[in-house]
Amino acid sequence: MAIVDGWLDWAVRHPGPANKVYVTPNEQRGLVCHSAEGYNPSNFHELDRPDRAASWHCTNSLDGTFYQHYPFSASCWASGNYEANTRFVAVESEGVVGVDGPLNTLQVDNMLRLVHDLPFFPVRKSTLWEHNEVATMWAPNAGPTSCPSHRYDPFFAALEDDFMSLLTPDQQRKLLLRLFAGSEFPGDTDQQKLDRAIAEIDAGGTVQSLNDVSLSAIAVALDAHPGIDTSAAVQARVKTALENAAKDL
Repeated sequence: MAIVDGWLDWAVRHPGPANKVYVTPNEQRGLVCHSAEGYNPSNFHELDRPDRAASWHCTNSLDGTFYQHYPFSASCWASGNYEANTRFVAVESEGVVGVDGPLNTLQVDNMLRLVHDLPFFPVRKSTLWEHNEVATMWAPNAGPTSCPSHRYDPFFAALEDDFMSLLTPDQQRKLLLRLFAGSEFPGDTDQQKLDRAIAEIDAGGTVQSLNDVSLSAIAVALDAHPGIDTSAAVQARVKTALENAAKDL
């Protein structure tokens, strides 16, 4: 088990001050990505300062070490307002935008591992956020921010490629079936529905009517059905529909 009593079993524990959290438990409905705009010695100093109103769950270090400071059930002071802080987990990635640029490979790998283990499916702007996207979403708040200044772009791109690996085989089947709900006939078995969905992808039928859908979802059928049309035109439409359906899994 990757999370035990709110703590990742693979992260290095560096507990933050016990009083720098809300009394309200964290709902764990999503993840907010932050750029630390500094390096761990100073970052941890700020975390440990009793007079500094800032705390966060995890630190994603440049050298690949991943620290956890609070259990995910805690509501930290990180994302600019009470609602964001009590709904979402917060991760800070070590580094400075103008010096270190986007997350490096080690940091991207850590983020992929993190979202695999957290108890929600990562969907951008639904359960996966940047600090600037939630900072002023609720009032009162600490004001707007540019954080994390696109530092997480490599992670978001990697997550696109990693999308289907986040799902169990059963979830993959459910997603494909849900995507093509209505195309089956009464009395069809799940396998018949799946076969019919595959045929519709191949024929470019139902898929053609969907908006803003994308690629990775088709992967559910590729291994068993290598003849499926995976042209860019079809691929560019399938994943968003699956991501939206995945919210309900």
